[in-house]
Order: sequence, then structure tokens, then C-alpha cells
Amino acid sequence: MAYLHCHTKGCNWSQDDFWHKGYNPIKFLYENYEKDLLSDELDNVVGMDSYWLEENGIEFITKRGLIIMRLKKMIRNIESMKYPREKDWKAHKEDSCPKCLKRDWDID
Repeated sequence: MAYLHCHTKGCNWSQDDFWHKGYNPIKFLYENYEKDLLSDELDNVVGMDSYWLEENGIEFITKRGLIIMRLKKMIRNIESMKYPREKDWKAHKEDSCPKCLKRDWDID
């Protein structure tokens, strides 16, 4: 996996890891949430740490709610991916950051 991001102070632009057959939003959701989606415990509360709950502005979450939240996040990731595959970025790596327009980005 490769995490593309900008180092320009105050920019904070980044995107999800590049997608490929082994990692992409659909595969991630399938591998991590199919079992929960099909379980009899879909509406049971999920134990999440207090930091995560506070960060998301909620007191508790059910399996159903967590799946919905993850689906929405994946939709945002798909909408915002400037370079979905590594080869897309390599073809444009000399371009500027899409947010701050500087060339101070790299892959971790």
C-alpha cells in the first residue's frame, strides 16, 4: 500500500492508499463487514474506544451504524481520489499538489 500526501505546512492534503486487486474500498468492506452485515446481531452495540466515539460525536454505535459509517467514508474516499492507482500518480507525479499547488508531496 502507498499513502500519498503533501508536506506543505498547513496543506494536509492526502488520499487513501492506492487501489489494486488486493486493496480497494469494495474489498475492504467485504472482508471486514460482510460477516457483521449478515449476523443476527446487526443492531447490537459495538464496543469502540472512548476516543473514537468522541471523535465521531457519538455515545455508542451498533454494527449497523458502523457499517453505514464505513460505507459513507468509502464513498467519500472514492469521490475524492485524485489518483486511484499508483500508475495514475506516476503519470502525474511532477504535477503540483491538488490543494496547495506546490510540489511537496510523496508516498509513505
